[in-house]
Amino acid sequence: MTHLQRWERLSELPLAVVAGVFLAGYAWPILEPDLGHTARRGCEYVVYAAWVIFALDYLARVGLADRRWHFITRHALDLAVVALPVLRPLRLLRLLALIRVLNRKATRACLLMIVRLV
Repeated sequence: MTHLQRWERLSELPLAVVAGVFLAGYAWPILEPDLGHTARRGCEYVVYAAWVIFALDYLARVGLADRRWHFITRHALDLAVVALPVLRPLRLLRLLALIRVLNRKATRACLLMIVRLV
């Protein structure tokens, strides 16, 4: 396993949590227009903090990649997530894809156990 793969494996869940917190901080002032100034300011800080975390993650992954330009061109959506704040919740889609893969592996393992028992 490369350093990049290890980083991505370890950071996937924390970044998904950050994406969820970002989404809440971004949506709350929109869903509740009468939100107080202090809460609105807190939401802004949450959004900016999430942006910093995503930017640092992207820079770390570029730094860990063996072929940096290849990484940048193959991960254009990740760059867009850092560059365009509205796309940050899309990080949750990566988590859903990971869950789907794990679910397939678990299903396959269960089927193999059933076949062996029969």
